Amino acid sequence: MLTFRFPMKKAPAGSAVTSETLFDKIGQITDPRKKRGVRHPFHAILKLVILGYICRLVWIEHTAVYAKKHWDKIKVPLGFTRDYSPDATTIRRALKGIDREQLEKAFEEWVCEQLDGKEFTG
Repeated sequence: MLTFRFPMKKAPAGSAVTSETLFDKIGQITDPRKKRGVRHPFHAILKLVILGYICRLVWIEHTAVYAKKHWDKIKVPLGFTRDYSPDATTIRRALKGIDREQLEKAFEEWVCEQLDGKEFTG
């Protein structure tokens, strides 16, 4: 069974520190696509690609096949709204115009929030 939860550290009681999930951080990335003809949410596609990488699917075509095979299980948790999965071309087009700096910033911020210095020092 697939689960789509990324562990999130809880901030200590009384702490002003908040921790967002990787998916929350990805939600801050701007959709580079033109509104006309968009069928699948941009952030859902990014989540699908991340899921594909976690499953060691480095080719977009393999991610598209995986999505089609498991669509009923992943559609809602990833935020898709259609009854059919995006094909490889759709995924590739969505990723084509992504702002690399925004993606790197979102990932770096998430990693930094997840790291706890006490874990490294014992």
